Amino acid sequence: MLCGDDSGCRECEALEEACQTGTYEWQVAEDRLHWSPGLLKIYGLERAPTAEEGFTRLIHPDDRIRVEAETSTYMGSGAETYSHRFRIVRPDGVVREILDRGVIERDVSGLVRVIRGRNVDLTDLLLQPSPSGQPSRAGGPPGRESLHLEGAGYGVSTWEVGTSRAWWSRGCFELFGFSREAGVPRFDEWLRQRVHAHDRERVERELTGFFEAEAGCPCFCEYRIDHPQRGTRWILARGTIEPGNAGRARQVMVNIDVTDLKSAQIALAESESRLRTALRAGRLGVHEFDPRSNMIRWDSTVREIWGVPADEPITFETFARGLHPADLHATKLAVDAALDPDGPGRYEAVFRVIHRGTGRIRWVRADGDVAFADGTPVRLVGTAKDITERKNAEAARADSESRLRIATAAAELGVFEWLVEEDRAIWENDRMFEIFGHAREDGSLSRKAFVADYLEPADRASFERALGDAMRPGASLRVACRIRRKADRDLRWIEFCGSFDFARNGAPERLVGVVADITERRRATEALRAAHDAFRSLVERSPFGIYAVDADFRLVQVSDGAQKVFASVRPLLGQDFAEVLRILWPEPFASDAIARFRHTLATGEPYHAPSTVERRADIDATEAYDWRIERIVLPDGRPGVVCHFYDLSERQRHEEHIRLLMREVSHRSKNMLALIQAIARQTAATGEDDAFARFDERIQSLAAAQDLLVSNDWKAVPLADLVRSQLSHFVDLIDRRIAIEGPPLHLTPAATQALGMALHELATNAAKYGALSTDTGRVSIAWSLRTEGGAPRFAISWTERDGPTVAMPRRRGFGTTVLVTLAEASVGGDAVVDYPPGGLTWRLACPLDRVIEARSPQAPAEPHPARPAEPRPAAGSRRVLVVEDEAVIAIEMAAVLAGAGFEVVGPAAGVGEALALLDREGCDAAVLDVNLGKETSEPIARELIARGKAFVVVSGYARDQLPELLRAAPLLGKPVRAPLLEREVRHCLGDGAARP
Repeated sequence: MLCGDDSGCRECEALEEACQTGTYEWQVAEDRLHWSPGLLKIYGLERAPTAEEGFTRLIHPDDRIRVEAETSTYMGSGAETYSHRFRIVRPDGVVREILDRGVIERDVSGLVRVIRGRNVDLTDLLLQPSPSGQPSRAGGPPGRESLHLEGAGYGVSTWEVGTSRAWWSRGCFELFGFSREAGVPRFDEWLRQRVHAHDRERVERELTGFFEAEAGCPCFCEYRIDHPQRGTRWILARGTIEPGNAGRARQVMVNIDVTDLKSAQIALAESESRLRTALRAGRLGVHEFDPRSNMIRWDSTVREIWGVPADEPITFETFARGLHPADLHATKLAVDAALDPDGPGRYEAVFRVIHRGTGRIRWVRADGDVAFADGTPVRLVGTAKDITERKNAEAARADSESRLRIATAAAELGVFEWLVEEDRAIWENDRMFEIFGHAREDGSLSRKAFVADYLEPADRASFERALGDAMRPGASLRVACRIRRKADRDLRWIEFCGSFDFARNGAPERLVGVVADITERRRATEALRAAHDAFRSLVERSPFGIYAVDADFRLVQVSDGAQKVFASVRPLLGQDFAEVLRILWPEPFASDAIARFRHTLATGEPYHAPSTVERRADIDATEAYDWRIERIVLPDGRPGVVCHFYDLSERQRHEEHIRLLMREVSHRSKNMLALIQAIARQTAATGEDDAFARFDERIQSLAAAQDLLVSNDWKAVPLADLVRSQLSHFVDLIDRRIAIEGPPLHLTPAATQALGMALHELATNAAKYGALSTDTGRVSIAWSLRTEGGAPRFAISWTERDGPTVAMPRRRGFGTTVLVTLAEASVGGDAVVDYPPGGLTWRLACPLDRVIEARSPQAPAEPHPARPAEPRPAAGSRRVLVVEDEAVIAIEMAAVLAGAGFEVVGPAAGVGEALALLDREGCDAAVLDVNLGKETSEPIARELIARGKAFVVVSGYARDQLPELLRAAPLLGKPVRAPLLEREVRHCLGDGAARP
């Protein structure tokens, strides 16, 4: 009902009856319907259907599929309102034309919760009006202002003849764009200010004429208004004439905004035009066969195949006479199988046709679907295609198959009559026994047997409750439950519907009803919903874009997937496509693309570009697309071009990122091999007996540092974690004999590697000769931060005590190189190793920004070259600048060059150090590592070229991955072989043999 109290409901019922309207509410999740009395009267029912499927059965068969599709579209599109029109077939066989409008309420996730709407019977609008019914009531406005005729384009108005008295509902003010505070306008004011100029004279004539009609006569009028905010709108006014005050006639009207309906009619015409266009493009003919009348309808395409004139009636015999004799029998069998109710309901055949006029034989592929009513075939609709030229081409099958599908539903019901007192059925049809898998010879079912032997235990309580509720006068039985069939114990869903007859004493006497097997319907509904949701999800998430250009070279359609590409063009639709392309792309690409589109539009020749990479002009970004253009026929009958494209930009960026990562992995792995090579050479150079074991331990130390770098994303590594990882063999002594102390500090990768190697050498020496070689010795590892001369500095120390007596080693080994030379070169600091008798001590101090990430830009660090490697070069030898940020590799290259007689300048670990060394000491040639942490050696190379000095490039990168300035120089890949390094340096200095 529309109103909140009884009197309001009675007024709404009277108004609904007079205006032939009715309201409904559909609880979608529970699939429950509530209908107003007016709606029941329109549909000719006493009770409303309890589910949407019951409503669908009332829709005219020719409109049913469309209405279901439109309803599904409205529910899935996120729309808040809807409007469509269709026919219904009432139980008495009368066909009525219905306008359905309403609102959709959704939950927070967008799922439909409730649909509330109103139906208007438009039949009298389409036919000649005839008096019907009596006025809803006399005098006053039609119900209270709380009438819920608002919010969906509805409004109620009354006009009283001969007076200025009028009443509008709130919806009327909103519908016509008037202020409620100003009150209802006069009839002439409303006519002049709102009714469209082209309709004004007719509306005045029609509405004034209605006042002269007899009471009870229906009134209707369709016209346009000029809404001050919403522009031109179409209004349908429908109502009745009632007696008003003092015997004056009063016109009661329901005013409805039907603009969406008009738009839908236009869209339907365009859709039909597109369908005709598609049929023409595919050269498909349409046929329809009515088995009851033996008549066939062919369109012009099929008639042309058979050679039958346009005005000749077609029967099944006409169709058969045109078939080749060799195909006649098989084709008839295919038709008979399709019309068999127990068959698939699908017709498919390939046969030959003898053209009546020319006698030429053509191959035809025909298909179609059959619609059944109560098990009887009533219609076969399908397509026919001339496939003579490509009968054997499998790829063409899709173009010749029909996309038409006709959905039918036939309910096979079991009917029963049950005596309550005797608890037995006195009549059941055969379908009842089929549904329950119960043999007729086993006798009739009783309620007790049904509950005990068939009904699922979980449904017994709800069935008994529904049966008890139905045993009241005026009530009815409708309950769905599950049963186990007797024959095969198959679980089935059934629905009971019926009503009781009562004895004179009011006791229920018998129940007459029907039983329907709804198992397949439930499964089909669930599958349909799942398929619809899946399809909608696929469409919404599709990465493809589609847009169309018309014959005037203007954009006419852009899909959601393509909107992002055209985001910088506004307005979009209707724009000249050449101008759009020049906004998006630079020349000459824009002109080339314009020419491609115009060529396809003119010739029909398609074009496909599987990978186009170009920099956009509007957003200054490089993007990649796979795009295809084809000519089509647009709904206006003229040619156009459609473009399907796929944005490859993200994939392109991802692939580029992968390539970058692979190059970086290659570079780092080669750098690591060079480091291992240097450690191996330096370890072997000591000549110690345990050189291989020492090398193995140093590699394990290096691996531990690498693990920490990887686990920290090759960024800052906690110093405490580094210390513990290098002392992992002494984990049981930490915090007992090994003291670790210092503030939280995170090291750079370079500092992590250098300090890790130093800590390993100290720990190995302490375990063999120092404090950790006895049970009493102790080790203290401490670091601190302090300020010297206004600059922050870092200091770390290793102190041993209570161990064996210590003495200065007789010779300098690689361990000392790591502790002093390598440590100083890596962090730009000062390292000292002392050997007092009480225990070895090692101290390292350096600027803080050499071991942690700098928080702000720093000036180039002063050069702090490593101490020269042995042997010392001869006086007057040529100077070679070595630039390498990996200290061990730098020491190794310096040793190789010094051993070859060159004077080594550096090594330098960064650009600032290298440029300072060049200014202070100069050089005759240089060896440059390309990657110096966060910078490259390009500035150094540029300075060397300016000074006319040759250089050799050392890197883990390939030549095509180097900065352009460095590609012309000789390139040595890491790890570097010593003879090649010496040969390339000599070649740069102009001596030695030429390169092989």
